Amino acid sequence: MTAIQKRVTYTIDEANEILLQTANKEKPRYGLFDVILILLYADKDIPIYGRTRIMKEIFLACEQLFNKEEVEQIIFVRHKYGPYNEDIENIIDDMIFSSYVEYGKTKNKDNDSIKIADKGIRYIAKKFAGLPEDLQRLIKIKRMRWDSKPIHYLLKYVYTTYPDYLENAVLRKRFSNIYRWERKEKQ
Repeated sequence: MTAIQKRVTYTIDEANEILLQTANKEKPRYGLFDVILILLYADKDIPIYGRTRIMKEIFLACEQLFNKEEVEQIIFVRHKYGPYNEDIENIIDDMIFSSYVEYGKTKNKDNDSIKIADKGIRYIAKKFAGLPEDLQRLIKIKRMRWDSKPIHYLLKYVYTTYPDYLENAVLRKRFSNIYRWERKEKQ
């Protein structure tokens, strides 16, 4: 059985109106690519260590720092270490390949590091400068604060602030008091 497609014919005025409606829908000012580079640019001399930390800092930046209208919608899923978005890993891999960021391994071979490269700085500097000064300062402060905490504190902060992401986490038992408290509140 094949579906029958109905053809619709529009007048020039109707077609122009449809085009205007779609053109007037504002596109997000920043994409995920930009968010990652802005976060790295905020403390450009210091890399972010560990893929879990990178994922959590990007999640927190999206949730707490950027106005939802300014950034494309980024959907995070509940994953084994909390909020996760596969696109972030793919974009970071593309950034490494395209020399926007530098990738390194630390002495602890399980810990990757990502640092903005010169090409990334040239790309994002103007966009970062276009952000309101108070937001620039806040991004820098938050980035330094998140970087300075051990990963288990950062995870605890994420799970405490966003307990729904604890549901599929492998560390759920460690943070079970947060998980149980949140479930009781919802019932």
